[in-house]
Amino acid sequence: MGNRATVTLIDTYDNGVSVYAHWLGDDAYEIVKSVLTTTDRIGDDAYLSAQIIHALMAQGFTESDGTGIGIESGTRDPLWDDNEPMFVRTTTGEYRIGDGEWVNPNE
Repeated sequence: MGNRATVTLIDTYDNGVSVYAHWLGDDAYEIVKSVLTTTDRIGDDAYLSAQIIHALMAQGFTESDGTGIGIESGTRDPLWDDNEPMFVRTTTGEYRIGDGEWVNPNE
């Protein structure tokens, strides 16, 4: 139940934090891409991560029942996700969906 997707943010030291979006589905990809193409914080792990998490929360959090967005350390197991997981390198702004190629959003 839901339209689940996970975005994992990978920092300079290959540490990750995963944002689980219960209802956003592949809209999560477009939200992240929008942040990556408009931010001046690529390369700043903490601020870029905060911007992406904020954007996902603004679109995906359902106040009525407190669901919609979850955050956990590491790489989340996407076993129950309805969409391929997205990975973002906060040092370069590159992303990939599932096992796809890394993409630079500004090229």
